[in-house]
Amino acid sequence: MFTTVVHMTEVLFIYITPCHPCLAAAVAYTLTTCQATTFIDFRSVDGQIKADNKTLYIKGINWFGGETIELVVQGLWPSATTIGDAMDLFASYDINALRLPLAMDSVVDDPTVKSTQTGGSPSLAGKTYLEVLDEIVHQARQRNILIMFDSHRIEASEPDFPDIAVPSDITPALEKLATRYCKDPAAWNVFAIDIKNEPKGKATWGKGDEDTDWNLQAAKIGNAVLKKCPRLLIFVEGVQTNIKGVSMKWGQAGGSLQGVKDYPVKLSNMERLVYSPHLISPGVDYESPWWSDSSFPDNMPDLWDEYFGFVPKETGQAVVVGSWGAKMEGNNKKWGNAVSAYLEEKSIGSFYWAFNPQSADTGGFVKDDWVTPIDERVAQLESLSTTSVEDIVAIYAACTNKCSGNGGCEGGKCVCYSGWSGPQCEICSEGNTDACNDMGTCLGNSTCQCDDDADGKYCVGTECDEVDCGSGSNAGCFNGECTCLYNCIGNSCVVCAANESALADGVDGATILCDACDGQTKHDFSAAPLISSAALGASMVTLLTTFLFL
Repeated sequence: MFTTVVHMTEVLFIYITPCHPCLAAAVAYTLTTCQATTFIDFRSVDGQIKADNKTLYIKGINWFGGETIELVVQGLWPSATTIGDAMDLFASYDINALRLPLAMDSVVDDPTVKSTQTGGSPSLAGKTYLEVLDEIVHQARQRNILIMFDSHRIEASEPDFPDIAVPSDITPALEKLATRYCKDPAAWNVFAIDIKNEPKGKATWGKGDEDTDWNLQAAKIGNAVLKKCPRLLIFVEGVQTNIKGVSMKWGQAGGSLQGVKDYPVKLSNMERLVYSPHLISPGVDYESPWWSDSSFPDNMPDLWDEYFGFVPKETGQAVVVGSWGAKMEGNNKKWGNAVSAYLEEKSIGSFYWAFNPQSADTGGFVKDDWVTPIDERVAQLESLSTTSVEDIVAIYAACTNKCSGNGGCEGGKCVCYSGWSGPQCEICSEGNTDACNDMGTCLGNSTCQCDDDADGKYCVGTECDEVDCGSGSNAGCFNGECTCLYNCIGNSCVVCAANESALADGVDGATILCDACDGQTKHDFSAAPLISSAALGASMVTLLTTFLFL
């Protein structure tokens, strides 16, 4: 058994395998069976979220629709937006995380999404609920945007989430999500699950009733998720009122966390627990006495301190506001500006509600064209703390793996050939055929879906699945045999294949520049005679690199 260090997407993964080194991109129609033992380590400690020990400030946004009978985020119809365009917009405003409201029955049943909802994105036609979710995850990953799933409704057809959580109604769907994305290296950016949207009404905290106590139910649901995927953060919202030992004049759905002082949610790993209150604007919460106070909105910071602001210091758990937003008029605008100032002062992360311009309660981040941001909303988010996820994974971008054989090293960074991306050029671009030897198409999870007359991890035959051809920059496998990758290498392929340096001795004393040939985006398997993989010798098995052959 030997260890192979594999750089996948924008983050380091370590695989232990008893066979050939795992192939990190374009290697199979289904995911490789190798199991990742290390993803980015997200932890809730010292009142903050840490990502590989670096403080992670969430500047996020909600994109709703997946919780409804439409079965998909809104805006994918013609003349609106696409998943990729939306992600580009988020990235341009330093939004580093996306909260996706979901319906639990849709996760379990995985129905096909109607083409009327995705008419602006033909590639989504015929895809199921989870397949579209995959696409959102992968498009976000390509922009270094994190994904949090939100357990928003039990049934897509219901108007609202029940007041009280019933774990048996929620857990199966969340376990399915955790299993689907936990070990998928192309979904490393799925970092958290908000396990129930806005407990309210009859929901209690700390009263000892297993039927109504949200802190007990949250522990049960959260631990079930962690059992399936120990790496995920578990976001737990507050309740509205009904907290043992706390006298409250008013509360908002999901917004009251006073109970965590004496009755914390007890997860099997407390470093995965993030408390996530919701803040509701005057335009939605009509009855609150807070808005009529003569000092409004100056009265709000003290209230927020009382309801959740104390949590990081007194419990050590991070706080991220899961939803806040308001219309840009009157008390709503004053409230929104006050929230923004509070989050900035306290360095508390948040998810803005919402991207969608169709949000009747709050309005959206963009105008009705789904393209143009609203200046006043941009201003509210502009000053909020954010962490570049790209910076977190940048340490993995050095040319330590010969750019996976799919790029060249310039200035210490990989410059990828056509069809490849990622710090180590280990991710093939969706829809690209170069990366699959023109005998298949790269999928969104960076694996090849081979044409009908092709198979194998590289779409060049299953005989190549375990063949080691030496230098991944210089030689590849075809029909079970090693052959050179570039026309200019020609009959000296065997020399280049076994050579880890850029130069090799060719025939008749010639010097061959193995890594600097023209036309590096295409491989010509007919340019050199096929040679036995055995001829390369057992010395190649010690290489700690990933061989990615186009």
